Amino acid sequence: MNAMSFLVSGLLLLTLPSVPRTSVVPKLQLADLATDWRTVSRFSRTERFVSLIYILGLLTMSLALALDAQEVVFLQTAVGLTTTDYGLLISITGIGSVLGGLTVARFANRLSLKTLLVSGYLFVALGYLIYATADSFLIVTIGFLLLGFFNAFAGTGFLTFYQNNVPGELIGRFTSLYGLGQSVVQIVFILAIGFTGDLFPLRFSIVSAAVLLAALSLVLMVSVLRPNKRAFFHEDQITKQIS
Repeated sequence: MNAMSFLVSGLLLLTLPSVPRTSVVPKLQLADLATDWRTVSRFSRTERFVSLIYILGLLTMSLALALDAQEVVFLQTAVGLTTTDYGLLISITGIGSVLGGLTVARFANRLSLKTLLVSGYLFVALGYLIYATADSFLIVTIGFLLLGFFNAFAGTGFLTFYQNNVPGELIGRFTSLYGLGQSVVQIVFILAIGFTGDLFPLRFSIVSAAVLLAALSLVLMVSVLRPNKRAFFHEDQITKQIS
């Protein structure tokens, strides 16, 4: 199924139209990177709330990926599941993801941006906490179902928020420069969980990371629900221009 999905993706890519290049793309220079950094830095200082939500989202995402890196080892050593159990869990999570995506697509016009963000991050954090403290296949399944289903809510809310609040001409530079920082943080998180897993019981590392993820999600949710930040969550908001 995985191989077939890649094959279909490749065939779909072949159907994309060719866009004629109207001008020569200049080579990237160090000075261009410095200019981009100053532009993004200036926007981040001006729109601190947008930057806060974006950074919190990236941190929770990095922690989630770090937890996923230890997933197989944790489930087999700490919970005692077999390889077959793990494969079944991944399938169940996939079903949850599909259902979550269909739900968001079906009710997109009724779900506010705040609802997507708060419900998504709340239940994703809850899913990781259930997974980190689970001691049976059934409990892990509940956690994975929550993760699969509500990741669609969190992801859609996160992307919509920054696309609504970051000017279109700045989005590429904004995501690229912050993405570089996210990559470094993600490596640190993965190494930290791995090293602490050698020094302490692996469950301690997983639970600690899940609690930290929940704390970051809580800060994000409280920030989103602040009454004086309503202007950032208008779905029809015209993004601000770079001053």
